[in-house]
Amino acid sequence: MTEELIVETYKLVTSFLRKHTKYYDEDLLQELVIKIYQRYDKFDPNKASFPTFVYMNCKNYYLMHLKAKKDFHSLDEVLDTSEGTTLMDIILDAQPTILESIIQEEKEAYVKYIYDNICSPMLQDYFKGIKQKDLAVKYGLFQGNVSRSIKNELTKLKETYGE
Repeated sequence: MTEELIVETYKLVTSFLRKHTKYYDEDLLQELVIKIYQRYDKFDPNKASFPTFVYMNCKNYYLMHLKAKKDFHSLDEVLDTSEGTTLMDIILDAQPTILESIIQEEKEAYVKYIYDNICSPMLQDYFKGIKQKDLAVKYGLFQGNVSRSIKNELTKLKETYGE
């Protein structure tokens, strides 16, 4: 399994967990990546694409995890090579741009979650570039009330989630 494929696995597993679990910890992410790594020899590109292979393995293992409430192994226990390199070492040593893109994707997902689930429809419209006077007409409010509402909501978001 190449470094690029391991990083891609990490991204796919992160995506799976983000879509199918409300909260997950780093141990679960690592355990799923380890399972994919261990089963990579069973991957057949004629039967499924690599993302499908990762997804199906994540799904199966995650369901087993939920049923058994299994204890997870650390990366260091499972993936030490003869040189002492672990999967995490490979990920951390990968091109910085790949890691930065993973971090950026996580940030974007976090911002999207806040936008979709926390922001009011008026604030969402404001972020889309709709002017306050047009928002006042749309929501049947005075422009001053729209301005105050947006300012208050932005202040609360900054206090709760930071800049």
